[in-house]
Amino acid sequence: MTAIRKAVIVGGGIDAWMAANALWAAFGSTGLAIEVVETPMSVPAGMACASTPQFRNFLSLAGIAERDLLRAGQASFCLAQRNIGWRGEGRSFARGYGHIGAPIAGLPFLPFWLKARQHGMDVDLSAFSVGAIAAGNGRAPGAGASLDYGYQFDLAGAVALLAAAGRHRGVVAIAANDVTPNHDGTTGRLASLRLDDGRTVDGDIFIDATGGEARLSPALGSAERLTDDTDRLLLASAPRMQSPHPLVTVIALPHGWLSVIALRDRTAVCMRFAGALLSDDAAARAATECVGVPLHPHGIVPHAKHRRLTPWTGNCVAIGEAACTGSDLDGADLQRLQVSIAHLVSLFPIDTEMAVEAAIYNERVPLHFDRIEDVMGARRRRNGRTGEPFWDAARAAPICDPLAHRLSIFARRGLAPLYQDESFGEEDWQSLLIGMGVMPESYDPQIDRVRDDDAIGQMQSLLGAIRRTVEAMPAHEQALAAAMAARA
Repeated sequence: MTAIRKAVIVGGGIDAWMAANALWAAFGSTGLAIEVVETPMSVPAGMACASTPQFRNFLSLAGIAERDLLRAGQASFCLAQRNIGWRGEGRSFARGYGHIGAPIAGLPFLPFWLKARQHGMDVDLSAFSVGAIAAGNGRAPGAGASLDYGYQFDLAGAVALLAAAGRHRGVVAIAANDVTPNHDGTTGRLASLRLDDGRTVDGDIFIDATGGEARLSPALGSAERLTDDTDRLLLASAPRMQSPHPLVTVIALPHGWLSVIALRDRTAVCMRFAGALLSDDAAARAATECVGVPLHPHGIVPHAKHRRLTPWTGNCVAIGEAACTGSDLDGADLQRLQVSIAHLVSLFPIDTEMAVEAAIYNERVPLHFDRIEDVMGARRRRNGRTGEPFWDAARAAPICDPLAHRLSIFARRGLAPLYQDESFGEEDWQSLLIGMGVMPESYDPQIDRVRDDDAIGQMQSLLGAIRRTVEAMPAHEQALAAAMAARA
């Protein structure tokens, strides 16, 4: 049995440095040497991310303090998502993070809301979400609050923070413009990497964190190139919002969608669009018109969609976008990265014979990716933008069996079944599908044993409690100032 002594991570962005910090947090005390071969980032300046609460939990496990991300990433809080135009022009809905409502008589909340709606109650589901109401009113959690929230942050700033943390912890970093895998002639596994300056870096396990470039692809085998209806990404900035609310806004447009991310120093704009239907110049004009203010352009880059068929081959593991690229909404890109790193950590090999771990990784991680992509699939299938070729085609496109089953049973009974490999919870699905206009035909008849007056009374009490909770929360900027001033 030969122990794993050294892990080599190739990449220069958030994928590489999140992996480095996660491996250090898990195995740094065991003597594992971690080395990052930093390759140039291909994404232009201006990229920003809006995360779900899972990213906050991941940073905590990796030992990255919230105050440091807020400072380095010009970050703000993200309690909810505002969706505009997905059900048609002029229509919008909010999705708050965290719980929706509260159980009544020990039974789930959603069936009570469905029954009340059938009897004439005109209150949006989002009204029962503390996150949605707080975000809409510019409030954010104060010290010690248990509310679920994510972050909106500048990607380059976050990468700099993670890289500094990794180096401080003893992760070795080597800069390289290019790498060439060297294979062992006997085993066929990666033996080392040859850098463009002639140096050689050896290791026991190699991690491809180079994003869509997949620089270690010769060691990983072929990738499946998938069709992508939004193959271009526009990045730009607008002036800082006067009072940025703690939410991300995603707007459906005739040829794609646009995200507005509220940072502390600027407003980041990311627009995914179909290059076959819209030129780069037309996309820039459409983004400016949508945001309503002049934009400072950072660039337009291709965004090819692919899936690595075997993301763990031999002693080489692909994580994040090196393993799979897909939709970027609902924190999907960060979710894919977190899933692959979490599985890498939990399956980190005991010795250099790692076939069992690779087999589990190759089975479980792609299934997680499928369930993450189901969220975008639901958006496409349920969009209400009729008469637009892009969205008409999206609505008619085939969907996988698990998503078809989920949509069918939700439309029938308001149930959102969860599969084994899920990153989104039941309430995430409820708020998305209700927001996209999937109104269930019926509800769980178990709730009929609760008297209507009692159920309505508890729902009214819940609305009052949410209002009082939000009123007691500090303004977003006040909460940010307090969080950045917090001591370790």
